[in-house]
Amino acid sequence: MNQPICYSAFSAAAPHTRSSILSEVELLDHLYQYGLSVSHPWRRSDGEWLLSLEATEGTRYGVLYTYVHGEPVSAKTKLDSIVQYGALVAHVHSVADTLSVRLDRQPITFESLVDDGLDRLAQLRPHLKDDIVFMREAADTIRPLIAKLPSSTPHYGICHGDSSPSNVLIAPDGHPTLLDFDLMGPCWRIYDVGSFISAVAYTKLPEEFSGAFLEGYERVRKLDLIEHNAIPLIKILRKYLTVSLVTLTIEPFGGYRLSDAFIADTVEQIRTIMLDL
Repeated sequence: MNQPICYSAFSAAAPHTRSSILSEVELLDHLYQYGLSVSHPWRRSDGEWLLSLEATEGTRYGVLYTYVHGEPVSAKTKLDSIVQYGALVAHVHSVADTLSVRLDRQPITFESLVDDGLDRLAQLRPHLKDDIVFMREAADTIRPLIAKLPSSTPHYGICHGDSSPSNVLIAPDGHPTLLDFDLMGPCWRIYDVGSFISAVAYTKLPEEFSGAFLEGYERVRKLDLIEHNAIPLIKILRKYLTVSLVTLTIEPFGGYRLSDAFIADTVEQIRTIMLDL
């Protein structure tokens, strides 16, 4: 019998716990059982999902995944594949709502995306006071707008958390497979839509990819007007997320990414998006 090609992926020792990683695996298996094209975990011979590795920084947990054949999204990717990707994300949302097991994942909130990262930035780079003050003021401007988003199904629920072009592979037949659910958690579903559109806006990908993704998503679930209007807000949240992730991982990966130029560029991008509100 032909065996599938697999690879193992180990988490960092923090911030995830054994329970939170297991929740990610259980969701992926649930999505796969419903026929969705996601990276599929494999059980060990004893029936368990997780491997463990005792590292200097603490216990790290690993999972065996089926290898996904395909190419990253590029300017050459056909629009139909992007439409399919948008539909796939919408199906992930709807199928996740059928999961009967409660997942141990922290919600993706305004505080986790914005406030926590700014607090860490203020401690790590106190000399960037002016930039931090601007970012806090901008955050306070969009905070009440984000608070108006619906917080019930189907507008809110389990999300991928990082459905950018970098987390999907396109098979030779154009079929997309969604990867890397590391940032998953309960959130506004428009966050996943806006995450893709935000990435397109700040890469060299064709602008029509945004409309194609949105078209695919809405073939599965029509977005409300308030969700459509929130897309520029999500673009801003994604800028704050980058700061949050860099400050969160500065201990294991070092501080080379947290440069003054990086913060200055982030501030300029936030200013630009704020002009469209």
